Amino acid sequence: MIDRKNLGVLLVSGAVALSAVAVALFTANIKEERAGETSTDALTVVAANSPESDAQFDTDGDGVPNWKEALFGTDPNNPDTDGDGVSDGDEIAQKSNATAYGVEPVEEGAYSAPRALPPTDALARELFVAYAAAKQNDGTIDSAEIRSAVNDLIANNAPETDSPPQPYALADVNIEDDVPAKAYAGGVEQALRASRQVREYELSVFARVVETKSHEEAAKLSATANIYRGIADALMALDTPSSVAPEHVALANSLVALAYEIDRLAGWVSGGDPYVALLLLGSYGRAEEAMSDDMNDLFSLVGALNT
Repeated sequence: MIDRKNLGVLLVSGAVALSAVAVALFTANIKEERAGETSTDALTVVAANSPESDAQFDTDGDGVPNWKEALFGTDPNNPDTDGDGVSDGDEIAQKSNATAYGVEPVEEGAYSAPRALPPTDALARELFVAYAAAKQNDGTIDSAEIRSAVNDLIANNAPETDSPPQPYALADVNIEDDVPAKAYAGGVEQALRASRQVREYELSVFARVVETKSHEEAAKLSATANIYRGIADALMALDTPSSVAPEHVALANSLVALAYEIDRLAGWVSGGDPYVALLLLGSYGRAEEAMSDDMNDLFSLVGALNT
């Protein structure tokens, strides 16, 4: 059976690679904190300015403690952030947006972090508010409620992305039923052997991207994505028996989809948000698994043709 490993791609355990990314995310954040970068996520603000001491930490005296100002995006040093003559405290009490001029009630519902925040920061803030609200209601919150809140927040904060491309249709396959099964199989294997140009597993490279924010390392991922797209093009140029055409086009499309996810890993370096990195890892893993399944399906059929 042909798979990525015996085609020459250097693989490591998926768990090891994921661990490398997780460690890189953690150490990168530690380095940033030690370099003196200011963190504004809600959990950090709350830890530094405990709501148990509201009066002490209401710098501008508007009735909104500093930790809440951080959540609502208002200025803790200005009692009237939007300059409309109504204090932040009064606007928030009236359920008005204290960061927009005028007093207009906002729709009731769950707290929503300012959209200008990085996704990880927004997620942390909204999770804290959900937790605090549950604690305020009855003093307790169980694990099921926490999981539900986290799942809802992840769904709400997931960045919008296009669906992976599926450029090839069955009509694009060069159907040739006279091609010998052995010759077809050889052509497929030859096309796939181009993956030997990939010298390192994508997640290992991504771990370095996360750790170093290196555009040079990200460029390696982009080059890998181009290799997989080239393999897909080579597959679609082959004469293909009609009996394996659906599986043939499925493999070509899954290679393009994998290339798309690798490009997204490469593009992460520009934003660098940890939460987005985790989402990308999930999408990459699903694309990789789908490509492997499609490859196995095709070669199972090719093996049957040769018997």
